[in-house]
Amino acid sequence: MSTFFISDLHLGHQNALSFFEGRKRFKTTLEMGLYLIGKWNSVVTSTDQVFVLGDICLNVDIDPKNEKEVREILESLAGEKICVRGNHDIGPAKKTIIDDYFKDSLGCYEYRDAVCTHIPIHPQQLIGSPEGKVYKKWKWNIHGHLHEFPMEPPDSRYINVSCENIDFTPMTYDQLMNK
Repeated sequence: MSTFFISDLHLGHQNALSFFEGRKRFKTTLEMGLYLIGKWNSVVTSTDQVFVLGDICLNVDIDPKNEKEVREILESLAGEKICVRGNHDIGPAKKTIIDDYFKDSLGCYEYRDAVCTHIPIHPQQLIGSPEGKVYKKWKWNIHGHLHEFPMEPPDSRYINVSCENIDFTPMTYDQLMNK
């Protein structure tokens, strides 16, 4: 069993196709979803675990067609899925989708010497920050939320696994450390 990380699927989110450069190649959310399925299933097997670091889907509360599409895509993704909730993972329909397709739903997750979150954590929470009375446990923050935008100022302790940064392909911890 391998463990993978990815973030910001934004399934069913038509506006994401124009917001982010890495998504402008897709004409529809279904086209983006089918691309994700191909990339995901090329590396993830049924025995693997995938942490999705937030922003699973949008617009399912207001459009039943989007909910059907999102469910079909999530059903097609291999492996056991665990959600680390993001800022768009709220609302009754999204909760139902997460409950239906994810083994667990968390606020954050510790993995080896990293903390996995949707939104990047404060730099003082990471080892290597200036000394002070701040709890420091993690070397790395594996996160999403920023899509293709870099941390400002740049900081190598942050690892952005938004779909646009990893070509919609979940990555293992070792792959991320060697990237």
